[in-house]
Amino acid sequence: MKIYADVLFIINLISDYLLLCATAFVLKKRISSKRKMLAAAMGALFASVIFFLPLGVVFLLPMTLFVSVLMVATVFGIRKCAFFAKAVCSFYLISFAASGAMFGFCYLKNTTFAVKSGILYADIPAYGALTVFLISVTVVHVSCGFVRKAKLRSRYLYDITILKDGKSVTDKALYDTGNFLTDPLTQKSVLIAEWAAVSALFDAETAAEAVAKHPGEFIYIPLKTVSGSTGIFAFCPDEIRADEISMNDSAYVGISDKPLDNDGYYRMILPCSASIAERM
Repeated sequence: MKIYADVLFIINLISDYLLLCATAFVLKKRISSKRKMLAAAMGALFASVIFFLPLGVVFLLPMTLFVSVLMVATVFGIRKCAFFAKAVCSFYLISFAASGAMFGFCYLKNTTFAVKSGILYADIPAYGALTVFLISVTVVHVSCGFVRKAKLRSRYLYDITILKDGKSVTDKALYDTGNFLTDPLTQKSVLIAEWAAVSALFDAETAAEAVAKHPGEFIYIPLKTVSGSTGIFAFCPDEIRADEISMNDSAYVGISDKPLDNDGYYRMILPCSASIAERM
């Protein structure tokens, strides 16, 4: 099997660029094409050189780790250590998935290929390689989505009970450190809840009807969103109760007419002032 250095470089350039694009996609980051191309060129040059060098694992492994980490650093930066570590892990996860899928494709198709120093050189059509790559990235992306949602459900969702006038409702609430919404007059925090989650506390079909029937029980709290300035109506409950939640001050309950989570995992959002007991 004849192997050409220039072809090997181009193949790895395209592969590394796609891997970095997939990593940015999984991390939900927009990165300039220049940075991704620069990092991909570094990886392709490294692959083209070591493929023809008789290096042992003792030298090959640390060199490969260094170059791959340097590629990720070039694209995503190293200012935030936690995010950088996440980017490196994501890059390796996608690389392993794509490599495994490519090996499987080569075996199933009985394709001629060569592997040396961890570099794969295969005689496969471009559309086949691209299809295998897209499938592997899709699998990784979907798997990461399931992991994120499982983590969200297990660590940041809490059962919250709201009591008012002898009635109570219980639903799932998300602890959101970004919810700084407060009443500008009393400086009380605001727990946001879907109308469907608290409608049982009022004899009304809609939030607007509840406000109209009980005007003295609601206040209007202004807020700013991405789309502009708006506001929500809120009421003061008798108590907000949960085993793992401690409200540092009494809080209002703001009513949202729109669903807070499209997947329906939670229907309330806790304010950042809430204290969360450590989960085991």
